[in-house]
Amino acid sequence: MNKLLFWIIALAAFAISAVALAPPLNTEKIAGIEQPKPLPNRTASIEQFYADLRIVDMHADSLLWVRDLSKRSASGQVDFPRLIDANITLQFFMAVVESPDDITSDSVEEVVDQITQITVLDKWPGRTWGSRFERSEHLARRMHEYQKRSAGSVEIIKSRNDLMRYLDKRAESPDMTAALLGSEGAHPTEWDIARIEDL
Repeated sequence: MNKLLFWIIALAAFAISAVALAPPLNTEKIAGIEQPKPLPNRTASIEQFYADLRIVDMHADSLLWVRDLSKRSASGQVDFPRLIDANITLQFFMAVVESPDDITSDSVEEVVDQITQITVLDKWPGRTWGSRFERSEHLARRMHEYQKRSAGSVEIIKSRNDLMRYLDKRAESPDMTAALLGSEGAHPTEWDIARIEDL
């Protein structure tokens, strides 16, 4: 029995060490997020029309992944350089903190939470593994880090006044974009209404 216990402990220690020392898995690539398709050629009049638009995209899950959104990528939903190239005025970034394993099912019964798997495999801080609130805070901090790296080309909108100031700035300097943080569901509150203010 002592030998069996020894091997169980040794295997558990090996598994924990392997997970701790391995780099983040990059679940975005494993999830098969579509590669962006090249844009068609556009005429000068179409370019001008497009440049005059204020475009708002109401949903991106890009904060979920380990990819640095301040750097251009050839894959994934969005990053800030591509948002600026595409003339996106405002991008909503959602905090996805819980997702059932089978999102195609008619049932909303949760058996396995996919986001918990991502937090472990992509090496999010340990406090996020069991807390939807901590996951949301982690994603917000990640957005603020990207904004700092953007050298002024990305604004984070937290109020109507922020939005108005940003739109004035963007009218003078169109090579910028803005982010607004949102929540996909009420899960980050962990069913405590006081958490709304914290968020």
